[in-house]
Amino acid sequence: MAARQAPEPGVRYLLDLFVNTDLEHDVRAGALNDPSIPISIVHCFIRSLAPEVRDVALTLTSRSSVLAEWAAIGTVVERTVVAFNPYTPQAALRRLAADPEASVRMQLPFNPATPPDVLAQLVLDSSPEVQDALAVAFDTDAGHALRRGQRSAERDRESDGHV
Repeated sequence: MAARQAPEPGVRYLLDLFVNTDLEHDVRAGALNDPSIPISIVHCFIRSLAPEVRDVALTLTSRSSVLAEWAAIGTVVERTVVAFNPYTPQAALRRLAADPEASVRMQLPFNPATPPDVLAQLVLDSSPEVQDALAVAFDTDAGHALRRGQRSAERDRESDGHV
Protein backbone atom coordinates (compact mmCIF):
# COMPACT_ATOMS: atom_id res chain seq x y z
CA MET A 1 0.00 0.00 0.00
CA ALA A 2 1.37 3.43 -0.96
CA ALA A 3 2.16 5.89 1.80
CA ARG A 4 -0.16 8.83 2.09
CA GLN A 5 1.40 11.94 0.67
CA ALA A 6 1.09 15.24 2.55
CA PRO A 7 -0.86 17.92 0.69
CA GLU A 8 1.05 20.60 -1.19
CA PRO A 9 1.88 23.67 0.96
CA GLY A 10 -0.72 25.82 -0.82
CA VAL A 11 -3.39 23.20 -0.27
CA ARG A 12 -2.36 22.79 3.39
CA TYR A 13 -2.62 26.59 3.81
CA LEU A 14 -6.17 26.60 2.40
CA LEU A 15 -7.24 23.70 4.61
CA ASP A 16 -5.74 25.49 7.62
CA LEU A 17 -7.82 28.55 6.69
CA PHE A 18 -10.95 26.43 6.74
CA VAL A 19 -10.34 25.11 10.26
CA ASN A 20 -9.59 28.61 11.62
CA THR A 21 -12.85 29.38 13.42
CA ASP A 22 -11.80 33.01 13.92
CA LEU A 23 -12.38 33.65 10.21
CA GLU A 24 -15.70 34.56 8.60
CA HIS A 25 -17.70 31.73 7.01
CA ASP A 26 -17.24 33.12 3.50
CA VAL A 27 -13.42 33.05 3.90
CA ARG A 28 -13.58 29.51 5.24
CA ALA A 29 -15.93 28.45 2.41
CA GLY A 30 -13.64 30.00 -0.18
CA ALA A 31 -10.71 28.04 1.19
CA LEU A 32 -12.60 24.74 1.21
CA ASN A 33 -14.01 25.27 -2.28
CA ASP A 34 -10.80 26.59 -3.86
CA PRO A 35 -10.39 24.76 -7.18
CA SER A 36 -6.67 24.26 -6.52
CA ILE A 37 -7.57 21.70 -3.85
CA PRO A 38 -8.09 18.35 -5.55
CA ILE A 39 -11.50 16.85 -4.85
CA SER A 40 -9.90 13.69 -3.47
CA ILE A 41 -8.21 15.78 -0.77
CA VAL A 42 -11.49 17.54 0.05
CA HIS A 43 -13.17 14.14 0.47
CA CYS A 44 -10.40 12.87 2.78
CA PHE A 45 -10.26 16.15 4.68
CA ILE A 46 -13.99 16.24 5.41
CA ARG A 47 -13.94 12.59 6.48
CA SER A 48 -11.18 13.43 8.98
CA LEU A 49 -13.06 16.27 10.68
CA ALA A 50 -14.82 16.02 14.03
CA PRO A 51 -18.61 15.77 13.51
CA GLU A 52 -19.38 19.33 14.62
CA VAL A 53 -16.75 20.72 12.23
CA ARG A 54 -17.85 18.35 9.47
CA ASP A 55 -21.36 19.84 9.69
CA VAL A 56 -19.88 23.28 9.03
CA ALA A 57 -17.85 21.93 6.11
CA LEU A 58 -20.94 20.33 4.58
CA THR A 59 -22.82 23.60 5.01
CA LEU A 60 -20.08 25.60 3.31
CA THR A 61 -18.99 23.29 0.52
CA SER A 62 -20.11 23.76 -3.04
CA ARG A 63 -18.45 20.49 -4.11
CA SER A 64 -21.37 18.41 -5.41
CA SER A 65 -19.52 15.08 -5.29
CA VAL A 66 -18.74 15.64 -1.60
CA LEU A 67 -22.39 16.41 -0.90
CA ALA A 68 -23.55 13.36 -2.87
CA GLU A 69 -21.26 11.14 -0.80
CA TRP A 70 -22.51 12.52 2.53
CA ALA A 71 -26.15 12.24 1.41
CA ALA A 72 -25.51 8.49 1.29
CA ILE A 73 -23.20 7.92 4.28
CA GLY A 74 -23.82 10.81 6.66
CA THR A 75 -25.44 10.85 10.06
CA VAL A 76 -28.93 12.30 10.40
CA VAL A 77 -27.46 15.73 11.16
CA GLU A 78 -25.07 15.53 8.19
CA ARG A 79 -27.84 14.40 5.82
CA THR A 80 -30.00 17.27 7.10
CA VAL A 81 -27.25 19.76 6.27
CA VAL A 82 -26.75 18.18 2.83
CA ALA A 83 -30.51 18.31 2.11
CA PHE A 84 -30.44 22.07 2.74
CA ASN A 85 -27.27 22.81 0.73
CA PRO A 86 -28.18 24.29 -2.70
CA TYR A 87 -25.13 22.61 -4.30
CA THR A 88 -26.38 19.10 -3.54
CA PRO A 89 -26.96 17.27 -6.84
CA GLN A 90 -30.52 16.38 -7.79
CA ALA A 91 -29.85 12.63 -7.64
CA ALA A 92 -28.81 12.99 -4.00
CA LEU A 93 -31.85 15.18 -3.28
CA ARG A 94 -34.07 12.46 -4.73
CA ARG A 95 -32.42 9.90 -2.44
CA LEU A 96 -32.88 12.21 0.56
CA ALA A 97 -36.60 12.57 -0.24
CA ALA A 98 -36.92 8.92 0.77
CA ASP A 99 -34.83 9.33 3.93
CA PRO A 100 -36.44 7.66 6.95
CA GLU A 101 -35.88 10.80 9.04
CA ALA A 102 -38.43 13.60 8.68
CA SER A 103 -35.79 16.10 9.86
CA VAL A 104 -33.87 15.36 6.65
CA ARG A 105 -36.88 15.44 4.32
CA MET A 106 -38.18 18.70 5.80
CA GLN A 107 -35.08 20.57 4.55
CA LEU A 108 -35.77 19.74 0.90
CA PRO A 109 -38.54 22.33 0.32
CA PHE A 110 -36.04 25.07 1.26
CA ASN A 111 -33.41 23.93 -1.21
CA PRO A 112 -33.68 25.80 -4.53
CA ALA A 113 -32.13 22.80 -6.32
CA THR A 114 -34.90 20.41 -5.27
CA PRO A 115 -36.59 19.28 -8.47
CA PRO A 116 -40.37 19.66 -8.91
CA ASP A 117 -40.96 15.89 -8.87
CA VAL A 118 -39.33 15.68 -5.43
CA LEU A 119 -41.48 18.54 -4.16
CA ALA A 120 -44.54 16.70 -5.49
CA GLN A 121 -43.39 13.58 -3.64
CA LEU A 122 -43.07 15.62 -0.44
CA VAL A 123 -46.64 16.91 -0.80
CA LEU A 124 -47.72 13.29 -0.31
CA ASP A 125 -45.39 12.77 2.69
CA SER A 126 -47.33 11.71 5.79
CA SER A 127 -45.03 13.54 8.20
CA PRO A 128 -46.61 16.65 9.78
CA GLU A 129 -43.12 18.17 10.04
CA VAL A 130 -42.58 17.82 6.29
CA GLN A 131 -46.02 19.30 5.60
CA ASP A 132 -45.22 22.24 7.91
CA ALA A 133 -41.88 22.75 6.13
CA LEU A 134 -43.65 22.85 2.76
CA ALA A 135 -46.07 25.47 4.06
CA VAL A 136 -43.26 27.62 5.43
CA ALA A 137 -41.16 27.23 2.27
CA PHE A 138 -43.94 28.35 -0.05
CA ASP A 139 -46.10 30.60 2.12
CA THR A 140 -43.65 32.86 3.99
CA ASP A 141 -41.13 35.52 3.01
CA ALA A 142 -38.35 33.65 4.79
CA GLY A 143 -39.26 30.45 2.94
CA HIS A 144 -39.30 32.25 -0.40
CA ALA A 145 -35.87 33.75 0.35
CA LEU A 146 -34.46 30.32 1.13
CA ARG A 147 -36.04 28.87 -2.03
CA ARG A 148 -34.26 31.61 -4.00
CA GLY A 149 -30.99 30.37 -2.53
CA GLN A 150 -30.51 33.13 0.02
CA ARG A 151 -29.00 31.85 3.23
CA SER A 152 -28.99 33.55 6.64
CA ALA A 153 -26.00 35.86 6.17
CA GLU A 154 -27.38 37.14 2.88
CA ARG A 155 -30.86 37.71 4.36
CA ASP A 156 -29.34 39.50 7.35
CA ARG A 157 -27.39 41.85 5.05
CA GLU A 158 -30.52 42.53 2.99
CA SER A 159 -32.60 43.30 6.04
CA ASP A 160 -29.90 45.77 7.14
CA GLY A 161 -29.96 47.35 3.67
CA HIS A 162 -26.47 45.98 2.82
CA VAL A 163 -26.89 43.86 -0.31
